[in-house]
Amino acid sequence: MALFTLTASRGPCCVAIKARCLHRSPSPGVASQYGLIQEFIRPYTPQQNGLIECFFRSLKEECIWMTNFKTFAQAREVIETWVEFYNTERPHQALGYTSPAEYGAQFGELVA
Repeated sequence: MALFTLTASRGPCCVAIKARCLHRSPSPGVASQYGLIQEFIRPYTPQQNGLIECFFRSLKEECIWMTNFKTFAQAREVIETWVEFYNTERPHQALGYTSPAEYGAQFGELVA
């Protein structure tokens, strides 16, 4: 029995992943080896995966569109730094406009 469900759109990156035996493979796929069930949202319905859509919107608006990247390495470094900021310091509406670190400190554990 799988412990978690991996929900994804059917975008180009997921098509590539699907080709790597994550879904509909005759042998057990990578997802099942980690105890995951992989499911895809219905085509053209991003509202079914609102959490990740919100994350990518924030990533684009707050990081990618604000930077003129010169190299792929620079883009990777800037995005990794932003993701770390997002997961620790950036206030989130769902957490009452507190950062994940502040929210987790209320409960004595790290969130995100």
